[in-house]
Amino acid sequence: MIKEEKHRMAWIDICKGIAIICVVIGHIGTSYHNSGLLKDSLIINYAIRFVYGFHMPLFFVISGYLGSLSHNDNRMHVIKKSLISYGIPYVVFSILSWVLKRISSAFVNNKVSLVDLIRIPIYPMNAMWFLYALMIATTVHVLLKPIINTKSKATILLIISFITRILALSISRNDYIVSIGFDECILFSFGKYWFWYEIGAYCYKGIIDKTCTSKSKAGISITLLIMIFYAFLIYIITIKNYRNDFADTILGMIGIISISRVSISISNNSILEYIGRKTMPIYLLHPYIVSALRIILSKLRVPLLNGITPIIICSICGVVAPLLIYSIVYRIKPIDFVFYPYKYLRIQIKDNVNRKDSL
Repeated sequence: MIKEEKHRMAWIDICKGIAIICVVIGHIGTSYHNSGLLKDSLIINYAIRFVYGFHMPLFFVISGYLGSLSHNDNRMHVIKKSLISYGIPYVVFSILSWVLKRISSAFVNNKVSLVDLIRIPIYPMNAMWFLYALMIATTVHVLLKPIINTKSKATILLIISFITRILALSISRNDYIVSIGFDECILFSFGKYWFWYEIGAYCYKGIIDKTCTSKSKAGISITLLIMIFYAFLIYIITIKNYRNDFADTILGMIGIISISRVSISISNNSILEYIGRKTMPIYLLHPYIVSALRIILSKLRVPLLNGITPIIICSICGVVAPLLIYSIVYRIKPIDFVFYPYKYLRIQIKDNVNRKDSL
């Protein structure tokens, strides 16, 4: 049983590793789009549509699944852990992002003012929305857990979270909401992705048990066919510039199941497993690396080759550079605390317990 659990955690880390690489690729595309470059590049547009179809939903699904394993603990303890683990990096890196944008205002896509810093409790800055939305989703799920104590009630919650997703997507695109900038409010980010967290918490184990445990050649072949079908659909959507909220949800599910199955098939891949264990530093640091590289490549007049050059260079550096940076700074406890604050809280709790036992 212990060996099996280790295997499960290995493939989950690999799944997270694939997802974070997709996050980096997605932010490369949006970085170039927001700067006015490569807007007509089929490669960039396709890459954005491909990874955005599943990469953030996959993170929420994994978080819901892993979170459900600890939701039998004291509710306040789980909520406290969520607030510390996500809240501290959110605040620190939001402030850091604001400072860096102010310093490099001549080069960034979106300039910031003091108002942007003051309103981060409501309007997340850039990629920080994920930590904030995940913190809210975890808290909401934990608070509702005693009420959702049967499968039928769990199904009702899934339906409610799905309706919330559709409404959040629809309302956030309303012309008036967009005109006043309210579409970037954290409530919409939570509403769009809460459904995926609940999928992970209630259904992911069943999906994995039924569709992803076999390593047979037939199972792998079916997964490859599904991924090819997914890639083809994304290509058509990119060409036609088609958008439908229900279709996006179905595509997200296809992508999640496919990546999960692939992760199990390559569960001995130590590189992806290592990357998956370090998703927090990569997620928090890669936007600065990608933005800096975009400016450098532009200044050096490096040929973009319709997007191929930035995707290759920025993807590699966007993953490797944060890992190198963290491997150096993690020894400095105040810095490491910003990335993994709850780790130090656990150490403190353990020390207090040992001290009590010694008395």
